[in-house]
Amino acid sequence: MVRHQLHGKFPVAAILSAMGLMQPTPVRALCEYFDFRLTPDQVVPFAEAQGSGWSELQLCDDDSLRGYIVINVEETVTAVHIHGPADAGQNGALLYELPLPTEHGLAVLLGPVPEEQREWFVVYETYIDVHTVDHPEGAVRGQILDRGTAIARTPWHAVKQLYR
Repeated sequence: MVRHQLHGKFPVAAILSAMGLMQPTPVRALCEYFDFRLTPDQVVPFAEAQGSGWSELQLCDDDSLRGYIVINVEETVTAVHIHGPADAGQNGALLYELPLPTEHGLAVLLGPVPEEQREWFVVYETYIDVHTVDHPEGAVRGQILDRGTAIARTPWHAVKQLYR
């Protein structure tokens, strides 16, 4: 996995702004970018369910996990979880309980993600599992896969905390 490092101008900009010599502007955080599909055939044990989904998530240097999940199932969703550590084809412990979807989707904003769990994300040992009334063990699942590096906005108050 290649991560691009940003050198020079961001720390200087933060220092100048803190001294009142520069107006605060949003700084961008380095993020790992994940996009993946959710399908019934990834559920362990296999789910005889109909449905699909997809997700785009970012795990950022400010220790936040953010993004969205789109879920397409005809059953009533009872829970959406992030599990790990577990490779594809294995089950892992519950890490995060996410809000129930509205209109077939949900926004994800979690943090701080502990260092040990960050490692599980970047080595593909976490997954999203969608549970339904008819499939309480899971209707669709998606192993969280890394798709590269992205840059995302970080609120100014978070940047200031780095230099206190």
